[in-house]
Amino acid sequence: MVNEEKCKITDIRTKTELSAESFRLIWIELAELITNIAYNGYYRDFGYDDFETYFKEELKLDKNIVIKLLLSAKKEVKND
Repeated sequence: MVNEEKCKITDIRTKTELSAESFRLIWIELAELITNIAYNGYYRDFGYDDFETYFKEELKLDKNIVIKLLLSAKKEVKND
């Protein structure tokens, strides 16, 4: 029973680590895409007058999340 519980805990830990890495990679990708859209004004090409309306209506993202994404992209560029 003890070995079975250890295996279960190890499995949960491994899945969590893999999920965290996937999340980090997706976060960086989304940050780069959103930054590109914001700075190049592509949201206008999508039919929106401003960036905030675009990310709220089309992406269903909260302003605080978008700010964090934009800052993440800026940090990634700085680290490259």
